[in-house]
Amino acid sequence: MTNETASMPRRSARWLLVAALVLGGLLFLGQYVALAVMHGLRLVGSPTMPIATLDFAYLYPLGLLFSNPVVFWVSSVLVLGSAVLAWAWGHPNRAARVALLLVMLAVVATPLVRHYRPAVQAQPGVTMRVLTLPTFWESPSKGFAVGAEVQRCAYALRGWDDDGNLYYTETCGKRVYEWRYTPATDTRTRLVSAVPDDMYRQTVSRPLDHVTASIPGDPQLRVSVREPVLRSPDGAWDAFVAKHVYGPEDVVVVAGGKRDL
Repeated sequence: MTNETASMPRRSARWLLVAALVLGGLLFLGQYVALAVMHGLRLVGSPTMPIATLDFAYLYPLGLLFSNPVVFWVSSVLVLGSAVLAWAWGHPNRAARVALLLVMLAVVATPLVRHYRPAVQAQPGVTMRVLTLPTFWESPSKGFAVGAEVQRCAYALRGWDDDGNLYYTETCGKRVYEWRYTPATDTRTRLVSAVPDDMYRQTVSRPLDHVTASIPGDPQLRVSVREPVLRSPDGAWDAFVAKHVYGPEDVVVVAGGKRDL
């Protein structure tokens, strides 16, 4: 075996190490560095332009990419797998091992750090139910979609029936679904083939006493709550669509004015 042939596995291992560090840094570790830099710039009173440039040049494209759950999880598995292999066979020095460890921690932490938060949160003592919360599989991508202003599904309230069931429409591209929810029993939302013709649609004001906006600067919920707000026939529940400006939105039900749960 020649020296050139013997060095091929070592060269391949080095390329694996480089790939793991570059991809892991760009796709996962870099977002935490960018967020830390942006936070530091705000603390020192930096002009808006450097912060906005970093956001739109890096975090926004990353959010667009990872707003797709398949892309996010495939990237997570590939980067984590390549980092583990590079640790074992890439002959990393001490600095490279530290960098690989940071990449692996960033990959593992991202689904938790980037999990989705609705546009509103309940005030103390108020019962709030978000009917369209994503699964664990979808949550990080919907979280990334907030910053990237990606809206994969839109929702429209149809109204309440006489039995206190809420009906709403979900539109995801060309797919349209009709859903029913019963807040009295808090059962899972159910797909329905049709909605009743005669729907109860009493509108009320935005639920300022029940929820607050997750984003700052919206005390009147003019951005975070899309009208109409529909009250149930017995006055026990208010339903509305909460939205992240141009990003994801959710159907939310809170305990209404006639009952304090």
